[in-house]
Amino acid sequence: MKSDAYSSGRIDLPGGSRSKIQIVTVADLIRGPDLGILTVLSTVGATVAAKAQARKKPERRPTPEQLRREPPLPPMPIRGGKKAADQVPLNLAEPLLSEPQPKRRRKN
Repeated sequence: MKSDAYSSGRIDLPGGSRSKIQIVTVADLIRGPDLGILTVLSTVGATVAAKAQARKKPERRPTPEQLRREPPLPPMPIRGGKKAADQVPLNLAEPLLSEPQPKRRRKN
């Protein structure tokens, strides 16, 4: 078995060069050997980790009041043909009001 595995050659994987045939016991698979490939058990582990991450509460977004208390950002000119003197900074203390958009009707 070992001579057949050795004579089978090698394959290049992202983790490095590995034997094409590897002899691994069930105990090795449970411990999680570094085979350089995804095994069924490592896929199950990755799925469990992804589900645990999805169950975590998302980060709370800062409220507008918290954002107003933060120090102001330095002036950042916007490129695109306007001169820096033409740009008027927005007053963050005042709410930005916009016109409500008309509802679009579906065509049947």
